[in-house]
Amino acid sequence: MTPSPETLRCLFANCLMLSLCGCQFGHPVAGVVPPGADCAKLIMFDSKSPRMLLHVDEQNRTLRYVTSAAEPEQLGLVHTYDFNGALINKQLLPIFRCGGWEHGSTTWGGAVSPNCGGVAYLEHQYPRDSGACDLVYLNFDTGLRSVLVRKLAKEPQELAWLAWVDTNRLTVAKYAKYSRGEEGLARLMIIDAPHAEVKLDLTCTDLSHFAVSHARKYLAYWEATKRFSGQGPVHILNLQTLQKAASTESGKLATFGRLEWNSEDDKLAYVMDNQLRTFSLATKQSQTLFTFGCPSDQVALQGYQNGKLYYRAEDQKDHVDRLQWLDEVTRTPIRFKNHPEGPFNAYICRDGTIIYYKLGQKPLY
Repeated sequence: MTPSPETLRCLFANCLMLSLCGCQFGHPVAGVVPPGADCAKLIMFDSKSPRMLLHVDEQNRTLRYVTSAAEPEQLGLVHTYDFNGALINKQLLPIFRCGGWEHGSTTWGGAVSPNCGGVAYLEHQYPRDSGACDLVYLNFDTGLRSVLVRKLAKEPQELAWLAWVDTNRLTVAKYAKYSRGEEGLARLMIIDAPHAEVKLDLTCTDLSHFAVSHARKYLAYWEATKRFSGQGPVHILNLQTLQKAASTESGKLATFGRLEWNSEDDKLAYVMDNQLRTFSLATKQSQTLFTFGCPSDQVALQGYQNGKLYYRAEDQKDHVDRLQWLDEVTRTPIRFKNHPEGPFNAYICRDGTIIYYKLGQKPLY
């Protein structure tokens, strides 16, 4: 007898819970829900090592995970899966620093380029140096190591953002320093990693919330107007001209709200002052689509595809996180039936495929 969608949903949630308890039969790390389906196809991982989603290839319908290799030690291992959950390739990455991959954040372990051609990372993170560490790039094909930024940060937590725009360009954002009398400015950089050339180096009051557009043309980021204010606009940087293209109104972004570009890269969605808004590059105007009845810190924007805005919100009755979507025209929120529930992130493909993955990993792009 074929199990019901509700049974499969419960199985998915239970498997994720069991994986957190260290069960040995396999470790579910993601669930893929094709368009129109009511249940997820599980991505099962064969290692308990820290795992990070690296890249989604929508055209070839594959996704990559990176983790530390069991043998030999201190090497990285990339697993490539198709959307049906089948493992189709394993690729060993060369050593790039002492300790290999650490924790569940790409800021700790480094940022591997989408084509797995190299990695950018803070050198000598363990043991921590007394001085600031260099941001370096290791080319996996040639084995050459290049210093991108000297003495960038003392530890990875100082980096607000470390992600690839494409196979060559790297975006780096550094938090402002406020402790122990230090009040340095934040920095936002665009770096040509293979040529070790800094293309842009902006100083800002403070930075958070970043999103690269689908066509890799724009970078959106939030900047505080004043230190400790918590208020500020979202800036949009043209990655071709390296000039600011537009800025939204000033406000307080939801802590976990995220910024999301639509499929055409001409609108940006965000949760500001407890409202779900979109900003049009054509008109340079924002529009409020929905006001949440719960605190904005309980809302996490997840995607913006084909006129639908996807967000995760906590139900006020049973306090369970559920994925919902809002039609941009009707502005009516709709809850998915029989989908995974819990503290997950979701990547929304253009064709409507949804990839659920664990919190603690960077948002995919």
